[in-house]
Amino acid sequence: RVKAAALAQNDAQLQMPIVTPVSTEAWGVKEAILPEAEAPEGWGSQEERGIEMEITTAAACLVGGSNVVIMKHPAAIAATAKFIDSLM
Repeated sequence: RVKAAALAQNDAQLQMPIVTPVSTEAWGVKEAILPEAEAPEGWGSQEERGIEMEITTAAACLVGGSNVVIMKHPAAIAATAKFIDSLM
């Protein structure tokens, strides 16, 4: 809604890029940091969970209007770049 208002009303203050720090949020949640020994069955590898959390968070932010996402893991970055390419 903010982006639509910025463009429709020609509001220069709202037309600034939206930058989202995905890595700090995605890698900080319980599901990403819980060691495999303590995780319930089916949660899988701790690294894979963190990567998936980062990809999912970045995709949601981009679809929600973010212009830039700050990411950490190379595999998550590659998957997100592929997602962006599929949208173009």
